[in-house]
Amino acid sequence: MNTTQTSYKIEPWQDNPGSHKTGELTRITAEEITAILGFEPNFSDDPTKVVNSWLGRTTSRDGQHKLIAVWDWKGSHLVNRYSAWGDPQILVELFEGSYSDALTGWR
Repeated sequence: MNTTQTSYKIEPWQDNPGSHKTGELTRITAEEITAILGFEPNFSDDPTKVVNSWLGRTTSRDGQHKLIAVWDWKGSHLVNRYSAWGDPQILVELFEGSYSDALTGWR
């Protein structure tokens, strides 16, 4: 888990990006995700499939905005596994050691 300051400012966001899983977080809890992002789960998702869902907008030092999303899927939070969507470089920096890209396994 990343306990140091990143180069990204993260704020809660509500516009649904129509996200799909592009990576995953493992060995991490909902509480740790909340601490890293700086806000509680904030996105309403299908309650029959998702318990915790975060949607955020990042702003890098150069002012670029990008959306990221993290959610559990059908009980995956019970085994500390979460789906993720967004720029892999941002997710790697935010969730150091817990994030891997779904296609390449990049950490």
